[in-house]
Parts: sequence; structure tokens; C-alpha cells
Amino acid sequence: MKIKVGWSDGMSFVGTSDSGYQIMMDAPAEFGGLDKGPRPMEMLLLGVGGGR
Repeated sequence: MKIKVGWSDGMSFVGTSDSGYQIMMDAPAEFGGLDKGPRPMEMLLLGVGGGR
């Protein structure tokens, strides 16, 4: 399985999965983000929770 993560702008990143799904990750405003998506650490924990 491969994924791609690319910088969008500011503190925002877009992750793309092998299957083509995309998700925006961002930081809160107090850390320079625009709060456009979950934090990368939240995504990690969501993935562990949904793992096989």
C-alpha cells in the first residue's frame, strides 16, 4: 500500500490513498493553520482505530 502526502498551503496537507481518496489535514489557527481538516496525529489515531 502506498500513500502520497503533499503540502497544500500554510500548515495544510492533502493525503491521497492508493484507491484515490483524498483528505485534507491542517493545524488549528493558533498554530498557523486554517482548521480545514483533522490534525495529522488525529488521522494517525483514526487509522489505528480502524485498522484490521
